[in-house]
Amino acid sequence: MHIAIEIMSAKLLDPIRSLVIQQWLQGRPRNDIASENGISSGAVTNIVNEWRHNLGFALADELRQLAIAFRKVGITAFQCALGFRIGTVMLKIGVKEDGVESFITDVYNRCKDIGLPAENISFLLQDLIEFSTDVIPVSKMLDYIKERIDEKSKLEEEIRKLKAQVELLQKEKRV
Repeated sequence: MHIAIEIMSAKLLDPIRSLVIQQWLQGRPRNDIASENGISSGAVTNIVNEWRHNLGFALADELRQLAIAFRKVGITAFQCALGFRIGTVMLKIGVKEDGVESFITDVYNRCKDIGLPAENISFLLQDLIEFSTDVIPVSKMLDYIKERIDEKSKLEEEIRKLKAQVELLQKEKRV
């Protein structure tokens, strides 16, 4: 019977334990955590120390410091991860680390100037990257477009000549 009560008590405490750890990671004081969760300060210390021991004291303390730093600058872990992914993509496409902000601002402003909505920028950039990878490098794009325009003009002229020949042949056939 005593074991069953301990198991039930442990299960009931799991949500409180999670909340205590979350609040501790946010840098909240032990006494505040205790009073908000209806437990003693000693219980907070025990929960935190058990978690730190299981995770590793250094890693747990680093996570707390990171969470406190995030809170101080007003960002979430998700926002930090998003920033990291964006930074990684920028480095992969050749933007220097100290030029990421100016690159993004420049791209945004140029697109805004031509009336391109911000939500379409990434789709069009992706298309451009795929095109330049599969068909032709961006640096040679203007020459490629000029060649295609010349080729189109020649084909249109050829079509015009063929239509004229068809008309002539149809007239000869009627005669």
